[in-house]
Amino acid sequence: PGVAPCPNDTAFLNIAVPQAVDAGDDNSITLCRDEAPFSMRGRLLGTPDPTGTWTDVGGNPVPDLFDPATGTIGVYTYTVPAVLPCPDQTAVLTINLDAIPQAGVDSALVICANGGYTPLFPLLGGNPDQGGHWLAPDGTTLPDGLLDPALELSGTYRYVAIGPGTCAHLSDTAAIAVHIDPLPVITFTADVDSGCAPLDVTFTNTTDPIYVGGSCVWDFGDGSDPVDACGSIAHTYTDSGWYHLKLRVTTPEGCTDQLIAPGAVLVDPPPVASFVYTPNPITAGNNRVVFTATDKHAVQFLWTMPDLGQPDRRQVAYTFPDAIADTFTVCLDVADRYGCRDSFCDTSLAVLVPNLWLPNAFTPDGNGVNDVFRPVMLDMVAADYHLYIFDRWGGIVFESTDPDEGWDGLVNGGMPASTGVYVWRIIYRPVASADLAERFGTVTLNH
Repeated sequence: PGVAPCPNDTAFLNIAVPQAVDAGDDNSITLCRDEAPFSMRGRLLGTPDPTGTWTDVGGNPVPDLFDPATGTIGVYTYTVPAVLPCPDQTAVLTINLDAIPQAGVDSALVICANGGYTPLFPLLGGNPDQGGHWLAPDGTTLPDGLLDPALELSGTYRYVAIGPGTCAHLSDTAAIAVHIDPLPVITFTADVDSGCAPLDVTFTNTTDPIYVGGSCVWDFGDGSDPVDACGSIAHTYTDSGWYHLKLRVTTPEGCTDQLIAPGAVLVDPPPVASFVYTPNPITAGNNRVVFTATDKHAVQFLWTMPDLGQPDRRQVAYTFPDAIADTFTVCLDVADRYGCRDSFCDTSLAVLVPNLWLPNAFTPDGNGVNDVFRPVMLDMVAADYHLYIFDRWGGIVFESTDPDEGWDGLVNGGMPASTGVYVWRIIYRPVASADLAERFGTVTLNH
């Protein structure tokens, strides 16, 4: 205002206020790579001005249009320039992308039924995602993608990969064509399965020809070398025993299996015509003899011995003549349950007759004739000899252990004994016997 009488004065100031810019608010998104291209500005929060530009984490300019199929995961910056003195505004959009599932590339597998557990995942080509699931040819789940060719079927096994996160609505499938070759069904026959040694056996491979085309290896179980033969084969078992047979067959496809037949062949030892007899030795008075065949495998017996015909038992008894010393022949023919035979003859059997003679009277009168009572013995053991002479009352009038010493009629070497009958007792052992024998008798003493 002016001071009177001066008038008021007026001046004008123009102030320009530039409009502030808006880049929007930060945001973070996760998308599946199958989504359609989109405007990144449209994914910022708020109301960003359309005049901004985009740069990646390296500061490189990028378009607003983002294609998830080819775009790069990362942090993108939206910058809106302002009019000075207002500052530029920025907002950050973080983009995460979930991958489209990849099941890998189809493949194939040929395996034998005894090939063992086989994981299928490593057989897929490409770079399949972990964590998918497997479907068997019948549509059932194959746990862990582990194929057991002994239980599963030939066919197409499918691996299904499910997308992660925002791609969970997507799946991908790869297939493995599996062919399981069967194992050979092995059979064989043998013309005989038991007999006595040596036993000849012809084995015939009766396995279906569709399984035969590789090797056919026989193991006869007796320690002999295995033999490769797909038809018939002969083998000789020389020793007795139970034998387990093995036949290993390889198919034209290369699948191998083995049949084990426990105790397929039984080989008995050949029969032996042997026998024992009691008593042994055979002596006069102990001449009824029991013969026993000893081979436990023999079931048929035929004995040949003097005046007895041919008995057919395991054990027979025979009484040899008692009064003569002679040799005899006893023969035995045996057969086992398979008809295998053996025979044996013992030609040296003898009845041993102890030679013991004693007079029944003597006259000890000093004339040099029949003065001494003395046993006459042959084939006796002198060390086991003992002679006793008893009177009618049982008293001992003479005793000696010397076979060459006889009784001269004196009572214990003193006074002459009275005329009469005296009892003698002799203990002796024949050289062919282990047992002592004893005999009694009487002798008359005359003066």
